[in-house]
Amino acid sequence: MELQALTTRAKHVCKYKSVLNWGREDVRREGKAVAADLEELSDGKLDNLRCLHSLYSLLGDSAKVLKATEWTLAQPWCTGSSAQLEPEDAKVPSKCFAMTMSERLTALLDLGRMKQARREFKKAVKKRIGGRKAVHWSSIYQLAPFAVPGLRAQPLWEPAAELLPLARLLEANHALIAADLDRILADKSAQWGYGGITPTIISRGDWLSFPLLQNMVWDSAHCAVAASTCSLLRERRELVAEPSVRFAGNGLNINTSVFFARLPPGSGLRLHPGGHNTRLDLHLPLRGVEGARISIAKGAWQSYQVGRVKAFDDSFVHAVSHNGTEDRIVLVVFMWHPDFLRTVGPEAAAAAEHEHQTCGGAAADEALELDGVRLEEGQPPQVPKDD
Repeated sequence: MELQALTTRAKHVCKYKSVLNWGREDVRREGKAVAADLEELSDGKLDNLRCLHSLYSLLGDSAKVLKATEWTLAQPWCTGSSAQLEPEDAKVPSKCFAMTMSERLTALLDLGRMKQARREFKKAVKKRIGGRKAVHWSSIYQLAPFAVPGLRAQPLWEPAAELLPLARLLEANHALIAADLDRILADKSAQWGYGGITPTIISRGDWLSFPLLQNMVWDSAHCAVAASTCSLLRERRELVAEPSVRFAGNGLNINTSVFFARLPPGSGLRLHPGGHNTRLDLHLPLRGVEGARISIAKGAWQSYQVGRVKAFDDSFVHAVSHNGTEDRIVLVVFMWHPDFLRTVGPEAAAAAEHEHQTCGGAAADEALELDGVRLEEGQPPQVPKDD
């Protein structure tokens, strides 16, 4: 296929509007065809390589994700070994490296190739680009591409109701929230879609949402149906406090969100990390939890209990599987990480933004913690041995 035509076709398939329909078989077939063409091309163009990564991830092909990331990491503009950077990476040279290594390490974990994952992780956390740390990962399982240094990094926040006031509030008002869900399900005009979620992580089946809060804005129409839930959460600082660090330099806009999430029987979400470490993910199970499980940081599969909040740091890799007989529906609340809330306000804003941009502050370089082992700057990572 002629280069220009292939590039145009690749952008069409990879653009956001197309991946929203990724559950459609015709879109998946198109994706496979474009991936095959791009693989033959392998021209080193940033957009085409990223598209290839996305297609392989969407197709659930971790082995080919490894191949695509290997190509990208061989490009000087991605590893900081060349002054010639792609335009969108010029401000933050480590952006490409962080995103690519996140995909690559997640694929290695998915394939169970732990020795290789640990070996490459050790190199990644030691790498510097332009005098800055390329990634700020505390664990081989915490692979969000972007991170604010210095935030507590723990996969699970349990017991949630004891550690997080917002989790306690959700559990205490479970009945009110469940009643709102009943009204939504009874309303035939209620539209379930992909607002607030990332459909590209669907590995099988489907995953739908009914959003209440997106991009720091409450949905007035949806809140009219789920009035009790919106009223309960509308003024919570964990959701509405304006953060000081917006990752403007690397194009990532971080926000809190609230939505009902619906996972039909037979559906699943592939192993993946969130995009950043500034939030915690709270799940309040409401119905259909029989047969639904979640694995966080490659830990044991955990079941859900109706009315009991499960809280975790979604910058750690996680996966969801549902083999029950009815839709699993949970209220998902993405709240600010408790430590991140300290960056709210004028004085904290300046300090946090400087720390993030330079990656040279005390919180950034003072120490790392890899799988529970605390390291001082300059100390080589002591990665646990394979079992």
